[in-house]
Amino acid sequence: MKKVLSCFIVFLICCVSIELTFRIFFAFKIGTDIIFYGTRFCGQHKKEQEKQAKFEENHSVMFHKNSVGNYSKYFPNQNRKDKDENGEVFEVVINGKGFRGRDFQTKKEEGTTRIVTLGASSTFGYYDRENETYPFYLEKMLNEKFPQKHFEVINLGIPHLKSENILSLFEKEALELKPDFVTFYEGINDAASAEKKKPMFGFLPEKLQGRFMALAFVESMLTYNVETFSQQDFEKHLTGKSQIFLSNLEKINELCKENRIIFLLANQQAKSETIPKDKLQGITYEQETEQILQKLKTQNKISANELYFLTHSVLMKDLEKFASENKIPLVNVIESLNQNRHYLTSWVHLNPKANKIVAGTFYEKIVLLIKN
Repeated sequence: MKKVLSCFIVFLICCVSIELTFRIFFAFKIGTDIIFYGTRFCGQHKKEQEKQAKFEENHSVMFHKNSVGNYSKYFPNQNRKDKDENGEVFEVVINGKGFRGRDFQTKKEEGTTRIVTLGASSTFGYYDRENETYPFYLEKMLNEKFPQKHFEVINLGIPHLKSENILSLFEKEALELKPDFVTFYEGINDAASAEKKKPMFGFLPEKLQGRFMALAFVESMLTYNVETFSQQDFEKHLTGKSQIFLSNLEKINELCKENRIIFLLANQQAKSETIPKDKLQGITYEQETEQILQKLKTQNKISANELYFLTHSVLMKDLEKFASENKIPLVNVIESLNQNRHYLTSWVHLNPKANKIVAGTFYEKIVLLIKN
């Protein structure tokens, strides 16, 4: 027992010495407040909290906690904040139903053609003001084309939603609006969904993991810049995603048929952010897909964003095939934006110029359907 106790004491002394060494070393490198790493007295921790608070202040549209069954949306009648691609902060109005834009009545007015747009942050209009989103432009285009008619486009896009969440939202909130058309524009959230990785030192209690600088340092060194994925990882990540995605689309399509709603499916333009924005113009979605596939083949190593982009490309191909087989009108957004992919502010988010193109692509398809 004396030997065991002695070994334990020596082990504790070693651990404390290592931890103190790390804290003293980084105190000289970063600042004396790092001595209190993992405690509420650490100034660096406070700075991170302030940084997060600033992010939430300028991007509060990305945070919505009003859970409704299998999806979440915003609490009604509030103002949120976002910022445009130039960094200018602006207000976003959330209506009485918890969605973006002006208030609308559940009951459709007589003589109104109602269109409901389903999707996530790209449909919501992340980085865009209300009069810069594609649902806004679409309504304007249709009313200008048919002044004798009245078109109402309702934006039900909520950031982060995957197809399963959109299906639930459609069942609970869109059907009662009695739309004449329903559009779907999403894919990247399904493509990027993955199981949460367990922390390297997951055997320790969660409260302790963030207290020791030595552990944080070792984990960061072992994982820094090594988040790459092989062909096997890609195949594993892809497993089951198309089936789930298409299953949700099929359920939306069936509900549209039952309720005599015209369903429009759009493929989604995206980028991996591997190619710099100033060099992206003229490089098509298909060309970038081929580049990443070639990289995977020759190096057997791609980044997380490239992994999600390749998965997205598979989902989009399957979506197009599904639309063809089920005779669903396909709105080819990928093609319409292929020469102007530098209009993407991030991997899928659209600037106002891109939103006009997307709205125009939906508009052309809807006009054709109305005339026929």
